[in-house]
Amino acid sequence: MTREDFKTHLRSALAERRPVVLRHLLDLHGAAAFADGLAAWSPRLVADALSLLLQTQRMAVMRHLPFALRNHDLCVQVAHRHSSGGVAPPCLPLARWVASSTARSLP
Repeated sequence: MTREDFKTHLRSALAERRPVVLRHLLDLHGAAAFADGLAAWSPRLVADALSLLLQTQRMAVMRHLPFALRNHDLCVQVAHRHSSGGVAPPCLPLARWVASSTARSLP
């Protein structure tokens, strides 16, 4: 899977609200590649993606995010939620955005 394919799958999994797919991509490619895939996104989308991961996964990805995203209020709030290890409930509406070259918009 190329880097662009990975980013397309990542965007698609978030757009479809599929936490199992997000977690699989994280396990398959590692926290550094996952964070790299999120790095160009808005803080709101990054926070939304982080909210679908388990606590340990969120913290692993946060360590690899660029400083500006890692310390953004939205991402910090999501990263420290539900320290019991469960999935954080999505607190932020998924912004309307265009997914890759398919020009598919979200509802």
